[in-house]
Amino acid sequence: MNSNDEEKLNRLISGVAQGCGQCLDGIYELAGGRMYAVALSVAGKNDAEDVLHDSFIKIARFAKKYRLYTNPYAWLLKIVRNTALDY
Repeated sequence: MNSNDEEKLNRLISGVAQGCGQCLDGIYELAGGRMYAVALSVAGKNDAEDVLHDSFIKIARFAKKYRLYTNPYAWLLKIVRNTALDY
């Protein structure tokens, strides 16, 4: 991940916090592969897609609490990991 991708993710998360549904699509395009890999490694093949889906619901719910210019990947992957652990 480069700093340009991090900046894009910061803008997308900020957009989600302001109600931009298409910004969730952008997050999926940039980070969906990594997010799915975490879900797969923690929850297993049977639950990985459900974990990813539930994670995006949580991202939409908690985007307003995201602190801009922190590590967006770490924030996203922590949500996925915690969601997977809940499964």
